Amino acid sequence: MKTARRILLIAFVVLVNAFTASMVLPFILIDSDLFNDTDFLNFVMTAGLGALALAFLVSIACIVVAFASLGSLTSRPDQQRGLGLQVFVCKLLMIPYFVVTFAYALLLAFASSLLTLSIHLASMGIIFGTMMVVLVPVMSLVNYLFLMATSSFAISNIVLAYRKGLIVFSTAVVFVILQLFPIADVASYGFIVRHFRTLESQAQSRANPGSL
Repeated sequence: MKTARRILLIAFVVLVNAFTASMVLPFILIDSDLFNDTDFLNFVMTAGLGALALAFLVSIACIVVAFASLGSLTSRPDQQRGLGLQVFVCKLLMIPYFVVTFAYALLLAFASSLLTLSIHLASMGIIFGTMMVVLVPVMSLVNYLFLMATSSFAISNIVLAYRKGLIVFSTAVVFVILQLFPIADVASYGFIVRHFRTLESQAQSRANPGSL
């Protein structure tokens, strides 16, 4: 199960960043001859959309495995070792995706507003506006699913800490809520992992008072 979690997390992050690269690459190549190569750009966009579709499926698998593995993590603490750091690193590597998709949404909104104000290009502005009405809710849903792909593992760690008696119920609820919101999930998880490690060290010290 530990290997499956690691493979899913790595595959998920790689696929998401491949899609992010496909969104950024056309802007990087804007002064290059490749920018005028239609076949190349079509390949980049097709590969990016394929990576996005696969990332969507893998994110669902991450969520399923995260909660399905709670039983094995409870009975075998060694299966949890290293998971906190892995999740934190994956959350950090997801930041470019969220930044780029947010920038695209702002760019689309700006283009729609600018074109709508133009007498000759108002129809294009309406088209861009319609695209926003469709794409923004869809991408918001996808983004939240991607957020949960890593947060589900974080939440499983929080549940395990509560089951071990390391934290009280109210603290567990606050930690879980923080994992349900973008930015807050990344900002809080580093503290949560460090807090859990401190509590576990203190618990081990109390259990073995004679050990150094």
